[in-house]
Amino acid sequence: MTAPATTARVNEDHFFFEPSHGDGYLYARAHLPVEPAPVGVVVVPAVGRERVRVCAEMSLLGRDLAAAGYPVLRFDYRGDGESSGTFSQSDVSTRVADAVSAADELRRRSGVEQVALLGIHLGAVIAALAAERAAASMLLLCDPVCQPRAYVAGLLRTVIFQQRQQRHPTTVESNLRTGLGDRRTVNIFGYEASGEFLRELEAVEVVPALRAFRGHSSVLYFTNRLGEPAAPASEWTAHLGAPRRSVAVPIVMNFSWTTRKQWAPRLGPLNAAVVAWLDARRPDAPDLPHGGRG
Repeated sequence: MTAPATTARVNEDHFFFEPSHGDGYLYARAHLPVEPAPVGVVVVPAVGRERVRVCAEMSLLGRDLAAAGYPVLRFDYRGDGESSGTFSQSDVSTRVADAVSAADELRRRSGVEQVALLGIHLGAVIAALAAERAAASMLLLCDPVCQPRAYVAGLLRTVIFQQRQQRHPTTVESNLRTGLGDRRTVNIFGYEASGEFLRELEAVEVVPALRAFRGHSSVLYFTNRLGEPAAPASEWTAHLGAPRRSVAVPIVMNFSWTTRKQWAPRLGPLNAAVVAWLDARRPDAPDLPHGGRG
């Protein structure tokens, strides 16, 4: 994807700030156009290895959004990336609080009137849960983890597979869960996840948060070809108020969260889709009424 034909002048800054709730500090990167749109974007990142998977791509997503005029704040959760704390001490609740703090920080630094939360994979769940507290007016949920319980089961299966290959050929899920109660953490791709975090994630009820959100939203999903969206994406948009307030947007590209990464500098179709969706819903957009659209 080439850069937009017309780009805004942008100031970039890296900094630490204190979360609104809890101890420690958060590391953030701000991309602030000199003449910003009234809508800013907080990128609510993926978690653990998946955050690393798209780290470079998220940097360029922030720059593409800022070039289109949107103030952007990207941050690391406490216990992840450059922020304080440890991964094992962080859970769903701390990550939701960090997303809320990031929205507050973007407002303080940019003066935007409205904030869109752009959640990536597990970060989409975090964004949905944080939307009300963050007073978000828009939600963009990219490849959301629609079934957290199944997601956790998949993580545990990966751990079992790795342990059987290495030194624990008799490991089964029941033993692993018992150990989580005793040892409190399990290593998932190099990240020490606590049993509390995994149990909290399994118990997450996202649907009430989706139904309570009254702003405009989009569920973006990766696909190799155009067609009807997968059932989970359709269900989430229905909970979010489709077709009037929510739409499912296909991102046609070959993408995978697995280790078979196809290296590319940016997720071009995703970046373009996010900019186009925001452009169509800007409160200051000419010839485009703000109400009544997904």
